[in-house]
Amino acid sequence: MEGGRKGRIKWKLNYKAALKVDIPWRRKQRASRNKQWELDRLYHAAIFYKNVIAYRNEILNAEYIKKRKTFIFKIFP
Repeated sequence: MEGGRKGRIKWKLNYKAALKVDIPWRRKQRASRNKQWELDRLYHAAIFYKNVIAYRNEILNAEYIKKRKTFIFKIFP
């Protein structure tokens, strides 16, 4: 860590030395960078997808969507 301009902190990070976690569903990927993720990337993905799934369920269970789904399934059996 170095001091920067007026209160800014400039971080020197070494991503090659970062702790990585194996991602089981990515084992068959060709690129080795996709087989293991840094902890911050794993955390970001977990939080992001948790919120996306909750939002998706909320939208799919909304009354106006249920009415449209029923209408669409009647038109396209």
